[in-house]
Amino acid sequence: MRFILYYDGPLPSAANKTRMSAKHDIRKRLHPQLLQLFRDHPALPKLPAPLDWAGWGKWGWPQWGDPWSESSAVVKIGDLHFVPLIRASLKLVCELDVLFLRPGAPGVMERGDRFDIDNRLLTLFDALALPNGDNKNYSINDRALSRTDPIFCLLAGCGKTSIPH
Repeated sequence: MRFILYYDGPLPSAANKTRMSAKHDIRKRLHPQLLQLFRDHPALPKLPAPLDWAGWGKWGWPQWGDPWSESSAVVKIGDLHFVPLIRASLKLVCELDVLFLRPGAPGVMERGDRFDIDNRLLTLFDALALPNGDNKNYSINDRALSRTDPIFCLLAGCGKTSIPH
């Protein structure tokens, strides 16, 4: 399956800080694109009309069985629900091609928060995956997404994130 995600917005450095709210903001911006992918892509399960992926908390998860059972597909973290596309139960892998455009002079690799490219990419990679850390205490003041509707994200987890140098 091939698809493109677009993100246009701030990408702060993750150096020495968790940047939980910045990562969650990126997830929120990518969520509608991934939700549309789940609605449209022929390889992903479809809901019977008039149901939609949004609002599943109101109607209940379909009985598809593994790997698309609710217990396999929906991950509850804190008071939010997430549905990652790439996860172990689907035996999928993911390849990312990132086009990173930034303001400034071409070829200038200055140090500091503004030009810390590797840690800014780390923020992006972390935001593509489920939140990690203490799941019980994950809490974001988020009025844009319902607590009972899942947030669609790309990766269930990628272990320790490393960026090749």
